[in-house]
This record gives sequence, structure tokens and C-alpha cells, in this order.
Amino acid sequence: STTIKDADKNMVFWKCHNLQTIHNLDSFVFRKGTLSGSFQECRSLTTLTLGVSPEVTSTGDNVFNGCTNLQSVNFKEAFPNLTSLSKKVFYQCTSLVSTSSEENIVSLPNGVTKINENSFQECKAMKYLALPTSLSYIGGATFKSCTSLVFVDFGDNQNTFTSTSYGIFRDCTSLKAICLPDGMVTIPDQAFANCTSFFIS
Repeated sequence: STTIKDADKNMVFWKCHNLQTIHNLDSFVFRKGTLSGSFQECRSLTTLTLGVSPEVTSTGDNVFNGCTNLQSVNFKEAFPNLTSLSKKVFYQCTSLVSTSSEENIVSLPNGVTKINENSFQECKAMKYLALPTSLSYIGGATFKSCTSLVFVDFGDNQNTFTSTSYGIFRDCTSLKAICLPDGMVTIPDQAFANCTSFFIS
């Protein structure tokens, strides 16, 4: 397999605006610290199949930021030991509907505890979101303006999830239902502002 070895190998395909297909990427193995900006603004990519990269525990910022035509990527399977999503990982991925082998569901590896600011902001095609039971923190505006998002599933996460920040679901105008975890003791500013379709249970 081909290995991207070092932290200075960030932004491997950065701003390859016309790149439509990457062949044999499933044989690439990303090492720890190499993901930041790797596919940022690859606006013509529609689907990605990545190799399994067990060393990666944190994504780094802007991994898929601005991949406006990206519909699916095997993110959940590719990074099985991931614990943290950094800022703007899928920011403005306006066509994204799937991040795993499951169709039409955005889901994350089971060990993720932290999702940082703006990670999925303006993912306007995303309809269903399944969050891992390990999750304890969601950063500000993480799901802001996900205008097609209908349902959010926190799974059995009733006690570990304790903290979130401002505007996490602001302007999610199609959001209809969300079951908040028991461990969530406060709802931050503008968390559900302009969510005109939904109810809380």
C-alpha cells in the first residue's frame, strides 16, 4: 500500500478543483497528523473510498471543507480509532448524504467523543444523522444550516453527553425530531433558533 507518513504531508489534494476521481485511494494509509486540509475544495469529487487508517485519532481541520459535490465517503470505516473531529471537517459539503456504508445516513466511528465547531455546517443535503454513544461534546454551529436534516439520533447516549455550544442546530429548517440525552443539563444560546419544523422529546 502507499502510505502518507508524516505530519508535513497535509493538504495532499488541496484545492484540486477539477479532480473528479481518485483511483486506488483505498490502498492509501493516512498516518497520525496527516489529514488537515487533505481534500479541501476538491469541488468536483462526488465519492471517495478511503483505506483503513488506524493511527488517526483526530482529523485535523478542513479535511473535506468546500467539497460541494461530495455525496459519500466511507469515513466511519476508514478511521475506526477516531476520537475527535476538528473544525470544519465537512464544512459546506452541500451534497453530502452518507459517511459510512449505510446509505443516506451520516454517522461517525463509535469512539468519537468530541465534534468541534462548524464540522458539518451547511451540509444542506444531509437528512439523517446518527451520533455515536461515546459522544460528550459538540462545538458551536456544528450542524448550522443543515436545511434538509430531518432527524438526529443520539442512540443510547444518555449519560456521557454533557456539553455543547452555541447554535448547534440553528437554521435547520427541516428538523422535525430530536431526543436529547439525559446528561444534557443546559441548552445553549440559539441551539435550535429558526428550526421551524421540529419538536423536542
